[in-house]
Amino acid sequence: MLLGDAQFCSEARTWLRRFGGNLYTLLPYAVSAWAGYRHKLGIDIEAPDNAASYTSDECERPTFRDKQEKMIRLVAMLSNENPIVPNTLSFDPPVPQTCMVHGYLTSSLVDCETARDEVLNELGISVLSRMRSIDTDTDPVDHGFRTKFEWAIGDGNYHIDDEVFLNGWKAFANKLQSMD
Repeated sequence: MLLGDAQFCSEARTWLRRFGGNLYTLLPYAVSAWAGYRHKLGIDIEAPDNAASYTSDECERPTFRDKQEKMIRLVAMLSNENPIVPNTLSFDPPVPQTCMVHGYLTSSLVDCETARDEVLNELGISVLSRMRSIDTDTDPVDHGFRTKFEWAIGDGNYHIDDEVFLNGWKAFANKLQSMD
């Protein structure tokens, strides 16, 4: 809990965002870090519900570098190979430095949520779980973007084949294009 006068709290809120977020945006990373810590200590943690569908080789926990390389590969494929996606989507940075990347979409939050849900119903693929509207006084809006998200490769989605990601993103971009 942060205590202080309104000016102090306002300035603290600004610095919190500069350092990367708040509880809503940082919680997945905190949970993942705690699970990784417990794994390294050899403390048993429950396997994901879909772990039974993996081969024993796939159940090996990927390293940070493995996840980073997958993110770099996926962003490159989405940015270079499909002409629809670059007109809809932008990644920051263009070449991810970690296994997480920020993304910006040109469509409204409502259209993005509708497209995501339609792709999920039709293909069983959810490209994103959390998206947020962009504040009107920020730089991405000046470049035509209206929705933002954070996309991460973690233990839970690392073993999903790259083609599944690409098919989901292509379908998502096509849905957004048809709404314009």
